[in-house]
Amino acid sequence: MPKPLPDLGKVFDRLFARRLDRPLVAGHALFQQQAADGAAAASPAAGGSATVPSKWATAQWLPRLVAVVKALRPKQGTAVVGMDFGASAIKLVRVERASGEPQVVGVACEEYPPHAEGKAQEEFLQDRLKEFKRQGFLDGQLVLGLGNPQVAIELVTLPKMPGADLGRAIVWEAKERLGADAGSHSIRHLVVGETTVDGQTQQEILIIAAPRGDIIPQWRAFSAQGYRVTAVEPGILASIAACEAAGVWRPQEFIGILEIGRRNSTLSFLLQGAARFVRSFPIAGDSITQSIVDYCQTDYETAETQKREIGLSQMALEEDRRVSGHEADPRVRVSHALGLYLERLAAELDHSLRYFTYELGQAKDRRLDCLYLVGGGALLKNLAAFLSSRLSARVEVVDPFQRCAMTDQARQQLQVRTHGTRLASALGLALRPVRQ
Repeated sequence: MPKPLPDLGKVFDRLFARRLDRPLVAGHALFQQQAADGAAAASPAAGGSATVPSKWATAQWLPRLVAVVKALRPKQGTAVVGMDFGASAIKLVRVERASGEPQVVGVACEEYPPHAEGKAQEEFLQDRLKEFKRQGFLDGQLVLGLGNPQVAIELVTLPKMPGADLGRAIVWEAKERLGADAGSHSIRHLVVGETTVDGQTQQEILIIAAPRGDIIPQWRAFSAQGYRVTAVEPGILASIAACEAAGVWRPQEFIGILEIGRRNSTLSFLLQGAARFVRSFPIAGDSITQSIVDYCQTDYETAETQKREIGLSQMALEEDRRVSGHEADPRVRVSHALGLYLERLAAELDHSLRYFTYELGQAKDRRLDCLYLVGGGALLKNLAAFLSSRLSARVEVVDPFQRCAMTDQARQQLQVRTHGTRLASALGLALRPVRQ
């Protein structure tokens, strides 16, 4: 059987997406194809140099070839599907732009089977994706979420400089600050603002680095099955984008976003509408459940059910709980276990806030306007009130879908399947502008 011809559209995407004017994690430039000897190919966005065709070659064949490819390529649709592979479920959001404005037309949240790990979980995912593809849900451009612990993000301040010099400076900063080498990591940046230091204009830049070993196999696996993968982006940045699109805060506010997943939580601080601090830590859904297992001496499944149904109780957090004679009540024991463990979460948040405001010199004269909670772990009962009391700040659970244009069918799917805060990252991925 003859080998099928390559998809020329994808080939040209890979060749020409490596541009310095696309600094953020975008397009196939993120993956940076490997050369024949196994070394990473040079990329200007990663600080390398691009091979420039000769003047004769450019004049003779390139315009004709580009015209042929454009004629052969199928027209891009207006649908983007955000796909977030969480630790407990696969979450998808489909957004259409037929009328110019983004509208959610479909949502899905498929929980993994209990105890499904490794091959069993992979087979489940493959079956569900095949079904989504058969239904036409995945027709369009796919934007995949990259797990927050896989991504290193750091804010740096650099003098204004030409694009090529900035690219090299960012690669150097990534290696020095994050230990991210351009040969093994995809390195991108986002200019979030400007400041003045000693009379000189400086740029505030968010550097984003992710191991190619985590990205390339994921992209190749989807592309091999015929999916049109447009980009892979960090989950926390997607969640921020979803909340921003929903108009959750005002640009002048100093706010935090805490995304609580199953295995990790990720905190970001935003100032003047831009993320300036991001860090992840392992206080999340699984460890919170384990605190109930250890304190109440029960099994994991029972603890998970109690966490979901009981959550934090005000009665259990009162100092006189033992005097009241209710110390054996499961509500008291579960809430007490959660309260003891979540003090660690509050301490992590307080430490990060102090580091951001004082050591980094950001917003040192301002109070936090609000901490917004997203992710499945944000649904723990009374968590917002607990954190608010510890941080002396407003804390709210965010559902970005409440202010998002949706079809009636999509809204019904969302109500049946899950709470909107769990799909914040998938929504942010789907709201990414399409590539024409």
